[in-house]
Amino acid sequence: ERFTTACWNEFPKGTRFKVTYRNNSVITYCDDRGRFKEMGRFLDLSSGAFKQLAPLSRGLLKVNVEVLK
Repeated sequence: ERFTTACWNEFPKGTRFKVTYRNNSVITYCDDRGRFKEMGRFLDLSSGAFKQLAPLSRGLLKVNVEVLK
């Protein structure tokens, strides 16, 4: 099974998440712990994961996140 990636400071590498925006969702896993929290974000999706939720031109989204593991 192949997953897209994301960064999240609060969880260890390898943690899996289901990220949902409107009727679209993607399974992703934490592979890095970035510094984006300083910019007011808590989750940084890879472009591949983001594209499954909305066009990249949207920039920022308010999403629902379910921790899977």
